[in-house]
Amino acid sequence: MFFWGLCWLCVIGCLLISLLAFAGAWHWFFDLFSHLRPIYFVCLAVAAVVAGAGRQWFLLAASVCGLIANGIALAPHARASLLHEAFPAAAPVLHLVTINLLHDNFRHDEVVRLLREHRPDVVLLQEVSRHWVEALGGVSDLYPHQKFDGHARSSFGLGVLSRNGWTKVEVLRMGESSDGPGLAVQLELSGRSVAILNIHGYHPTSREKVRLLESYHDSAVRWATEQARLGRAAVVTGDFNCTPWSMHFRRFVGLSGLLDTSQGRLFEATRNVWFPNRILIDHALVSDDWRLLRRQVGPDVGSDHRPVFVDLVLIR
Repeated sequence: MFFWGLCWLCVIGCLLISLLAFAGAWHWFFDLFSHLRPIYFVCLAVAAVVAGAGRQWFLLAASVCGLIANGIALAPHARASLLHEAFPAAAPVLHLVTINLLHDNFRHDEVVRLLREHRPDVVLLQEVSRHWVEALGGVSDLYPHQKFDGHARSSFGLGVLSRNGWTKVEVLRMGESSDGPGLAVQLELSGRSVAILNIHGYHPTSREKVRLLESYHDSAVRWATEQARLGRAAVVTGDFNCTPWSMHFRRFVGLSGLLDTSQGRLFEATRNVWFPNRILIDHALVSDDWRLLRRQVGPDVGSDHRPVFVDLVLIR
């Protein structure tokens, strides 16, 4: 009896917060519940199997209702996108990695070893504190081109490393706040101009921070629109601090018209990758000039985030 009471408590709890997450458009607080939708789905699926095996039909029905509610929210992101279409075999490839280093993470050697092992063309970094700048000097032979934003947000600076030279790199003011920078770099790939924007969004945990986050996103949208006007193949990547099923991320994708490289992946967490708090908040979004060759979440390097490797094929 105690076991089934506990099951009912879990199912009702998951069902309740799953439904509350749909109210995110009315209040920022409810949208916070949306970030864990894949976990709700897994928990409710397990509950449905247990309830079915135990012939607890009302519990099974409640679990299925929760599965349907979360399935409706997750389904749009489960579909393949334009990025998964075929591409010419000889098309040029850009190898990227985005890593939130965690400002108080001192496992420098593991990050250096990871970069030397994978050798991505461009490395986009968030939470770059002073000790990280010094440590990354250790890969200057592999990445002679390095730029950091001067740590405008104390220890939460941005950085970009490149194996090849760039045509331009600049720190941008993003949104309304002076402590919300972006780091933009332009480079050439097989004669085509490519623009990459490295960002670190605000945590949407208060009305003011939500306003700042949306203002930050609006700046990124304007940047992407400008790159399209200038004929550049664009990439926006970094720590967005929101998942694909949150209203803030959906708003950004809708306004920018960019394609999400995590499209089709529901359980690929990039932060706190162990249950019960695993979320996908590190992203790479691209213009339709690209196709996706590979996307992979990397190993633990001491941060609360995992590296995200993205290999992009430039088709035009």
